[in-house]
Amino acid sequence: MILSQLAAFYQRMLEETDAELPRPGYSRELIGFVLVLTPEGELRHILPRLDDKGKARPMLVPSPRKQPGSGISPNLFWDNTGYLLGVDNKGKAERSAKTFAAFRQAHAALARDTGNARLEAVAAFLEAWRPEMFAGLDIGDLILGKNGIFQIEGDQGFLHEQPDIRGIWEEQRRPSGEKGLTGVCLATGKSAPIARIHPPIKGVSGANPTGAALVSFNCDAFESYGKNQSYNAPVSSEAAESYTAALNFLLQKDSGHCLRLGSTSLVFWTEQPGPAEKIFASCLLYGDGEAVECGADTAEDRELLGRARAVLRAARDGKKPADSDLAALREAETRFFLLGLKPNQARLGVNLWQISSFGQLLNNLSRHYRDLALAPQYAGDPPLPPLWMLLRELAPQGKTENIPASLGDALSRAVLSGGRYPENLPAIVLQRIRADKKISYLRTALLKAFLLRNHPSQGAWTMELDDNRKDTPYLLGRLFALLEKTQSDAVGAVGASIKDRYIGAASATPLLVFPQLLRLAQHHIGKAGYGKYNEDKIAGVMRGIDVFPPHLTLPEQGDFFIGYYHQRVANYQKKEKE
Repeated sequence: MILSQLAAFYQRMLEETDAELPRPGYSRELIGFVLVLTPEGELRHILPRLDDKGKARPMLVPSPRKQPGSGISPNLFWDNTGYLLGVDNKGKAERSAKTFAAFRQAHAALARDTGNARLEAVAAFLEAWRPEMFAGLDIGDLILGKNGIFQIEGDQGFLHEQPDIRGIWEEQRRPSGEKGLTGVCLATGKSAPIARIHPPIKGVSGANPTGAALVSFNCDAFESYGKNQSYNAPVSSEAAESYTAALNFLLQKDSGHCLRLGSTSLVFWTEQPGPAEKIFASCLLYGDGEAVECGADTAEDRELLGRARAVLRAARDGKKPADSDLAALREAETRFFLLGLKPNQARLGVNLWQISSFGQLLNNLSRHYRDLALAPQYAGDPPLPPLWMLLRELAPQGKTENIPASLGDALSRAVLSGGRYPENLPAIVLQRIRADKKISYLRTALLKAFLLRNHPSQGAWTMELDDNRKDTPYLLGRLFALLEKTQSDAVGAVGASIKDRYIGAASATPLLVFPQLLRLAQHHIGKAGYGKYNEDKIAGVMRGIDVFPPHLTLPEQGDFFIGYYHQRVANYQKKEKE
C-alpha cells in the first residue's frame, strides 16, 4: 500500500511539472565540477560548479548504482573524486585506487561494447590518468571529495545529457540476465521485471547520509524460498524507481512535504493536487500569528490557509467555526497520506502510516489545540503552537537534537490520529520542570492536554483561573503560587525563592512541605506591602483544602502545576477598573 501510493504520487508529480521531480532512471545529486575532455580523451580543463559558499550545485544525473554498505560500485558517467580521479578526502589511498580501477574498468567495457566515440574519449582519459597527477591540479582543494561529471569539447551540454549516451544508459539500467527475473509486483499488481536492489533514499534525519533502504535483505536469515536480496519482496524496477524518487523529493528540506519530529521524518501528500498539503504543512510548521503566506503561493492558497487557522482558533476557543470557512475547506477535501520514517543506519523503518482526509486531519488538529488551550503567560506565547515547539520545550537545554526519540514519535501520532497522548508525557514534563524550575506556558498546556484526553474523569480545565474548581491538587498549586507571590512582595528577588527550593517536593509530597511554607508565609505577610490582600487570598484557597495529602500521583501533580500556572498568571494580570 505504501509503495503503490508513493508510486502514484510520483506519476502525479511528473504530470504537474518537469522541473521538480527527476524522470525515471535519474537522480538529483550535488555536482561540484566538470571534466572537459577533447574528442581524443585529453583533459582540457576542469570547471568548478560551486555556489558562493563553496558547495556543489544540484544536477540531474543517472541514478546511483551503488547501495549503502554495498562496497565498491561505480556510477556511470559521474561519481566522486575517489572514483573519477583516484583521490578522496578520507585519506584512504588504497581504497581510492580500487574505486578508480573499478570506475575505469566499467567505462572501458562500456566503450568497447558500444563503440561510442564519446565513451571511447572517456575511457582514453581514464586509461591515461594517474591518481598522483591530482596534486598538480590548481583547483584540487576545491573539488576534492565532490562529485564530478564529463563534457566532451564541442558538445552542447554534458556527457550524460547527450541523446546517444542517454540511450546507452536506458539500455544499461534495463534488467537483463539474472536481473530480468519477472514476477508480480507488490506495488502495481502487474507482471514485470523485479528489482534486485532498490535505489537509496536520502534525507531521513539520522540515517546514513549516503542513503538508506526501505526494502532490503542482506542476510540468509531474512531470505526464503531460495530468493536473495529484494526478490524476497518483489517490486518491479519501475515501481522501485518511482517510489524512491517520490520519497527523495518529499524528504528534501524545501519540499514543503516533510516535518522532522524527534527521530521521525514525517512526509505527507494528497491524492489530488491542491492547497491542502501547503495548509497542513503551515499549520504544523508555524505558530498562529506567522505570516499567512507561509507555504502558500497563490491568493487562493493564502485564503484557504487563513480559513484553516480560523477554524483551529475557533475550536481552541470553544466557538463554532464560521460556516463560510467550513464550506471553503470542504472544497479542498481529498485523501491525505502520512508516512513516518525512522532511521536505522543503512535501513529505514516505518513507524507511522495513516490514510485520512484533510477534513479529518483538521478535526484532529482542532481537538489537539482545544486540549492545549491555555491563557498565555507572555504576549509572545503562540496560541497555536506547532509540534516542533512543543517537543523542543521537553528537550534538555531546549535543543532539538535532545528531544526524546520515542516521545516525538508517540506525540506526533497522537496529534495526527486524534488518539491518546503518550503515557510518559507527564513524567517527562515534570522531569524538565524539576530540572530547570520553569513552569512555562507550553509545558502546562501539555499537562492540561494530557489530562483532558487521557484522564477525562478528572473533569475539565478552563483556559484561565477557575475559582469554582475544588479538587485538592489544583488548590495546592494555587496556594503555592500565592505563597510565592507573598514572598516576592515581601523581599523582592532572592537568590533561591521558595519555587526554586520547594516546588518539586510540594507537588509530590505536600504534607512534608506546606506546613513549613505556611509558617514562613506569616513572616512575609507582615513585611509585604500587599500583606493583607495576600493573606485573604491564601485563606480563601485554604478553605477548600481539608488536609495536606502525603503524596500526589503523576496526574495529580499535573493538576497541581495547572493550578499553579493559573494562579500565577492571575497574580500579575491587570485588574479592570470598577
